Amino acid sequence: MIIKKNILCIVPARKNSIRLKNKNIKTFFKKPLIFWTLNFAIKINFISKIVLTSDSKEILNHGKFFKKIKMHRRSKKLALGSTLMEDVVMDVIEKEKNQYAGILILQPTTPFRDIKKFNFYTKRFLKTKKNYISVSQKIRSKYLCKMNKKKVYFVKKNGVNCYQDGSLILLNYKDFLKNKNLEIEGSTAVEMKNKFESFDIDYNKDFRKVLRFFKSNYKFREYFLNNNIVKKNEQKTH
Repeated sequence: MIIKKNILCIVPARKNSIRLKNKNIKTFFKKPLIFWTLNFAIKINFISKIVLTSDSKEILNHGKFFKKIKMHRRSKKLALGSTLMEDVVMDVIEKEKNQYAGILILQPTTPFRDIKKFNFYTKRFLKTKKNYISVSQKIRSKYLCKMNKKKVYFVKKNGVNCYQDGSLILLNYKDFLKNKNLEIEGSTAVEMKNKFESFDIDYNKDFRKVLRFFKSNYKFREYFLNNNIVKKNEQKTH
């Protein structure tokens, strides 16, 4: 059975960040942080289009390094600290004017991903059309949820069993348009066993922590770098 590529991948990266200045282009292993997510995105199976959305010309220029990535210039009103991710996704959808089976969101501040896991879930998604989100019991966030037999149910308070993290957000296109929300009740939970898969670099202390970890953990560092090697045929010639 041939599975048709039909997933829109969105990489959101605004210019101004309050807690960690210029975090999306902060140097990490001799490359800007945004590079690692863009380079990872082109390796995922079943992605039909990759869109980098930003209000920053400098950030968008990093996308020009890759042949397969399209750049969207985001308006200033969609680049505020109060801007919702849902609004950013809707902005990309409206500009694209195409329909997809699914939407995959990759945040640059969560760069430690497993390519085998993403290839597995993008393939599974195109067969099931279910919503998949990564959750962790270790990493706290503002999104509270309950898990029942791998199904996620979001709650406003109390009875919190897990937390949605930003590593994997893979949503049915029609479900997103209907709910206009990334937290869709009944989504299938993908538990992140490795805490660094769900790690969000949001503060200076986060940045220092991961650098210390990489220096002391040779195997993890090699895995990360080996899965982010740019092949010559993936590079854009200037």
